Amino acid sequence: MDAAGYTVTTAKGKFVLNREELPNTSVSIFLPDFLEDLSEDELNQKFPISKRPAIVKSNTEYKAAFIVGATDVEVPEDLSEEQAVQELFATQQKTISRLVPGYQEYGVQSKKIEDHTIICLEYMSHSVEDDLYNIFFLLVHEGKMIYGTFSNLLEEAREMSLVFLACLNSVQFISDDINESQ
Repeated sequence: MDAAGYTVTTAKGKFVLNREELPNTSVSIFLPDFLEDLSEDELNQKFPISKRPAIVKSNTEYKAAFIVGATDVEVPEDLSEEQAVQELFATQQKTISRLVPGYQEYGVQSKKIEDHTIICLEYMSHSVEDDLYNIFFLLVHEGKMIYGTFSNLLEEAREMSLVFLACLNSVQFISDDINESQ
């Protein structure tokens, strides 16, 4: 993986991933170039301005979407960052299981990237038209809970999960030293 981007190959073909910085955070992630930002009209229809995620991307060809947001969070002094992530994740997992139509959990994965714990929940849900495969993820960095969801058609899950998990493996934390030198 280089600073600009890289390619993930699946049975469906090659997917180019490009680096994108998450707004109002010092975190970046590589995202598939087939995902496009929603228009202002589409954003207004789907999200009230006060609850709008930092990034909302979609693609009709793959029926795929990526949504990520960040919110301030206080980590109690008696908890490590990893413990805080575990607690926040448990709350989010319970909320998803109660609110998402047809929720069926496939599994939970946890990994460390640069001393940060990222937890992912793979699950199936239903929409009016299709069954969906989803990966919800959560991490804590510099007083922010960063969370997001990758979604696509359930029938595309095998290939797209490889692409989406590659995206999560690409999370990078931009240090203040780098920001100050630029």
